[in-house]
Amino acid sequence: MLLVGWGYDEKTQTKYWIVRNSYSQAWGLEGDFLMKRGTNDFGIEADVIAFDVGLCKDTVKDKCVVEEV
Repeated sequence: MLLVGWGYDEKTQTKYWIVRNSYSQAWGLEGDFLMKRGTNDFGIEADVIAFDVGLCKDTVKDKCVVEEV
């Protein structure tokens, strides 16, 4: 599972996470599904890993290496 965003449903007054899985875009909401925020279902809120996005060099064509800043 990959956490890709969050939102709020006005109708149900529910906060949610937008989660992506590996099934394909033919599954769920184009490959995503919603999970209620604030309940730590499946440990999604306790086991978080975040990355600082880095840019690749224009000279690297076969792979991207994130450089330390």
